[in-house]
Amino acid sequence: MKRLKYLASALALVACAPMAMAQAADKSDAMWKNFYGKLASIVRGGNQNAKMMVCLNVPGIPLRPLKSTMPADVNYVNELLDQTAAYNPAFTPGKFSFSKVYGDILRLHVSDKPIPLEREEQAEFDKAIELTKPKGNAIKKYNQYRDEYDDALTEREAERWENLEKGKGLTNKKSLDSAVNDAMDNWLGDGQKNIIDAARSNIVKYSNNDPGSWWKTLANNYSNSIQGNFHNVSTFPPMDQWASDDGWLKFTYKASDKKSSEKFNKMDAEAAASLNVGKFSGSASGGYKNSSLNAMSSDDSLEITMEVKKVIVNRPEVDWSVFTNEKWQWSNGVVSDEKGGGMLPLYTDAFVIVRKVKFKAKSIEKAKAEMMKEINANVKASFGPFSMSASFNKKDEEKASSEKEDKGAISIPDPQIIAFACSIVPRCPAKTVK
Repeated sequence: MKRLKYLASALALVACAPMAMAQAADKSDAMWKNFYGKLASIVRGGNQNAKMMVCLNVPGIPLRPLKSTMPADVNYVNELLDQTAAYNPAFTPGKFSFSKVYGDILRLHVSDKPIPLEREEQAEFDKAIELTKPKGNAIKKYNQYRDEYDDALTEREAERWENLEKGKGLTNKKSLDSAVNDAMDNWLGDGQKNIIDAARSNIVKYSNNDPGSWWKTLANNYSNSIQGNFHNVSTFPPMDQWASDDGWLKFTYKASDKKSSEKFNKMDAEAAASLNVGKFSGSASGGYKNSSLNAMSSDDSLEITMEVKKVIVNRPEVDWSVFTNEKWQWSNGVVSDEKGGGMLPLYTDAFVIVRKVKFKAKSIEKAKAEMMKEINANVKASFGPFSMSASFNKKDEEKASSEKEDKGAISIPDPQIIAFACSIVPRCPAKTVK
């Protein structure tokens, strides 16, 4: 996983008085916390689930073109999304991968003794297993229409955020409400949502009578999803379309907007308050090292514009009831205590790609040449959650400096991942963790 971990580069130091340093740090703190809260609310898309946390990745992960037909690209995505996160709004990789924890639970658990099923119950159980086969046509259609519903819902919530930004409240076009309703109808109809959901409920219900059978089915399904050291995941949209022109939302952050924090929902506001902004500095040693580049964090005139795309992560061979089932235990320790402790406190179920990022500020007007030297001098320069190196390098300095834009702006056109949306794992094992 080392190649996925980008360290911020050391930038030039500018001497300044201690009081000025403190004021700059305070401004930088407030700026990045407000930025986090606003971006997190967009990523959440109106979802008020308190069991979700948005984790900013510092710095961003530049994205190269990916193809699902290339085994190396598939493995790269599986490895990237197999990372777990520590309980922190600033993304910190967990000690164990998702594959490691889930696979160990399937192999090393101790289940309760079985209660025999009646003939009718066994027939219903067998029918449910057949209907929900991971590679069966029924599940393929179910997943297809679920993805279309998620897409319609995301589009509607994106417009709601835009309306909030423009002071129009939560109103949205009736056509978007219709699109969401139509997508749900298709999921209920051709996608057999209720039938598949009922089958899955039957599997859980009857498996509780025969834990051994349930665990064996889970283990077989999961073993078929392993490619190399990681289980295979799918995304919506698929990796081939991550950088396509569809599905982008325009996003603007202004440091001068002092009221931006009032638009955070409760969960994002609490996370923003606990955000460790120190690691956002463009310095390898942390702290607030004033360089011409990261001085932008304290510039009230700073405006960041970009396009944002949310990518949903699907793990079709994972049964989430494993984490809440009370019919098993083990001696390997806590998987999650639901408060940030354990082997798997969070798992990634979505991530955020940005492109066409543009920084505009008075401080850039004063020191753009110096900033460009800092960016081009080190391939891992960063500014907050953004990799400044996503589009610039020493060989490309002429292209960067010849861009037709005003002297007070710096652009990063190429896509990069700057955040992960994570779900909090419930108490697990449920039977032993109190």
